[in-house]
Amino acid sequence: AAIAFPLALRGGCRNSYGVTADAMGRVWFAGWDCRDALAYQPGTGAGGTGGTWSRIDTTTLVAGTAGRGITPGPDGFIYMAAAQSSENGSRVVRWRASAFAANATVPASSVELVISPNLNGPSGLGFDRTGNLWLAHHASMSELVRYNPTTRMSATFTGANRVYSYSDFTGSVRRTSIPEGSFEYVIDSM
Repeated sequence: AAIAFPLALRGGCRNSYGVTADAMGRVWFAGWDCRDALAYQPGTGAGGTGGTWSRIDTTTLVAGTAGRGITPGPDGFIYMAAAQSSENGSRVVRWRASAFAANATVPASSVELVISPNLNGPSGLGFDRTGNLWLAHHASMSELVRYNPTTRMSATFTGANRVYSYSDFTGSVRRTSIPEGSFEYVIDSM
């Protein structure tokens, strides 16, 4: 079944860019050209219908255009790569995944600027196994940024050869949103 896009909640804006899922099964969309992010909490109907949408307002931290890559962090926040204006002014913003507000907008006061490196073309971001966030830039040629949410320190690395990625290049979302476990097979032979 088709799930209606929440045009009224977004003031008619139709664009989205990156996509991810959190541990609660919500699907998050970064809103390129819309200066927001969206989340969909699936319902109990066939194909997840009957669910609810939530809009995250990023207008106080991002001007012009908004998100590209988007990913959940191990700390319960959703992180989004954003441009301050067109491709210029790389930023990473975050908000608590639990801020999801059914069929409503989460206010911009709930969104926090995490880092703002002096690079252009923010596109992808993802967490490594030690909890560091990595941010790729497709327009700044060879720079990657590593951010530690615990220490709030960042470092820039060169030599990446123009990375263009926008969601989950580390596989962390798969590990977060798909349950893990073990199983056994018993095979009898004759």
